[in-house]
Amino acid sequence: TRSMQITNKSKDEVKIENCMPLCLDLPGYDYDLVKLWGGHCYERNFERTPLCHGTQVISSSRGASSHQFNPFMALCESKAGNDKGEVWGFNFVFSGSFENCVHVDQMENTRVLVGLGSECFAYTLGSGEVFESPEAVMTYSQDGFNGMSGNFHKFINRYIVPEGVLEGHRPVVLNTWEACYFNIDEEKLVAFAAEAAKTGFDMLVMDDGWFGKRNGDKAGLGDWTPNPQKFKNGLGSFIKRVKNEGVQFGIWIEPEMVNPDSDLFRAHPEWCLACPDREMSLSRDQLVLDMSNPEVVQYLKAAFTKVFEGLEIDYIKWDMNRHLSEVGSAYHPAERQDEVMYRYVLGVYELCRFFREKFPRTMIEHCSGGGGRYDLGIMQYCSQIWTSDNTYPYSRTPIQYSSLLGYPASVMSCHVSNPGDNMKSLDYRFKVAVGGVLGYELNILNMSDEAKRIMSEQVKLYKTFDRLILTGEYYTVIAPVDSRFESHYFINEEKSEILLSYVERKGAGAGKILKLRVRAADKKSSYKDQLTGDIYTGKELFDGVEVISEGEKDFARLWHFVKI
Repeated sequence: TRSMQITNKSKDEVKIENCMPLCLDLPGYDYDLVKLWGGHCYERNFERTPLCHGTQVISSSRGASSHQFNPFMALCESKAGNDKGEVWGFNFVFSGSFENCVHVDQMENTRVLVGLGSECFAYTLGSGEVFESPEAVMTYSQDGFNGMSGNFHKFINRYIVPEGVLEGHRPVVLNTWEACYFNIDEEKLVAFAAEAAKTGFDMLVMDDGWFGKRNGDKAGLGDWTPNPQKFKNGLGSFIKRVKNEGVQFGIWIEPEMVNPDSDLFRAHPEWCLACPDREMSLSRDQLVLDMSNPEVVQYLKAAFTKVFEGLEIDYIKWDMNRHLSEVGSAYHPAERQDEVMYRYVLGVYELCRFFREKFPRTMIEHCSGGGGRYDLGIMQYCSQIWTSDNTYPYSRTPIQYSSLLGYPASVMSCHVSNPGDNMKSLDYRFKVAVGGVLGYELNILNMSDEAKRIMSEQVKLYKTFDRLILTGEYYTVIAPVDSRFESHYFINEEKSEILLSYVERKGAGAGKILKLRVRAADKKSSYKDQLTGDIYTGKELFDGVEVISEGEKDFARLWHFVKI
């Protein structure tokens, strides 16, 4: 890890105009650069290109780590693959704008820089004041991308994610968003809770639409009081009814945002990010609250204390559905406006710490229009992150693969959504979703008894190996890059349990034979597949489990091996 502490020992003010706490020089430039690019609903696409002379920059200027470019990146030998070759991995423990640079100079040597950059950051230090930068992290492996990913996964699970979140079983949630959108009320959700409990789900999560005049995108955001028309006896009474059905309760919030049509905005328009004499840009009919203003953060603490204190809330989904624009603050003086974007993130972290301290038994899942703030900074406060708003399994397979390059499966929230009553689709979506932390997002009231029976079996099956996904070592077998195939496995430290996954898209080519090599298996032992009863030697797993492509249909399979 690398960080920077700057102390102003002079009598004058000093302005920091650039901050790159990690600087690494490597000999030569015969490396490939791996970055994760994308956008909303297609986050973290894998891209690998050879280095060239000059400077290549991966950055975000959006006030968040962004859907567009993730702060993770890697350099590797041109011959590096899943299990062989030298790989250097880099990341930044920060949730705002960032800048990663790779520079090849005239002497054909390579310099790597990771940090806050200069475009969206400056900071003024008075005499005697100290600035401490966020940390950058780096790792090296000579065992290819799997070695690099394994290093990052262990580091993040041990030192980044909050203490205790890897203990026990992660609840399987049923989220209401794609089933109901804003059209929720007490009776409907209690019916959801009853069916969720019968099907084996652990928790019902009430998404957007429960507060203020929130019947759509255009109003109510910022008014954190339960809607009395939807919850006639209050939120506490409703939560008790949900829990009496036999499931835990979760709730959605978006604390950093406000609608112009809200009581909060009408009372405090100066609490929004804005620049004098410029129109305030709307995105999703929202403005951004000035989280660099301590008064705003204190207001939010008081508002959520008032509405949540004393309630049995097991889970909070924290959303952020737009990025920053017109980044000006009415709170800070003119000469410190260039600090606002950085201080905004510090305000977000302060509110995160408040939630963890005020509601210590409440699990937090972070979301930013899906995966727009999927970074090590926010992972310090959350159990998991909503990976992408795109839950279509064809899209999810490469998104999940690329996310696992730099981040562990323990933080990757993956949902089965909208399969209808197509049992093959339900099976396929489930086998894609168990690449991470399982959840569901569908209208359970409209599902057939057969679909609910299958989902119940899926949840029971998932709970037989969920600890392996949370804490096991992850290995890519086939990367879904320019391919219709994907395969990976998780293995525990003792090498006594393995979960092998294989996914293919239709059109992959009927009859093609693939070998899924489980190279971390104990070659001297034997394993039993808990799903079929078949016995394999460790040597057979090492040499490769044979699978034949189905060709013109979607196909996925799991193997759950336990040492015998």
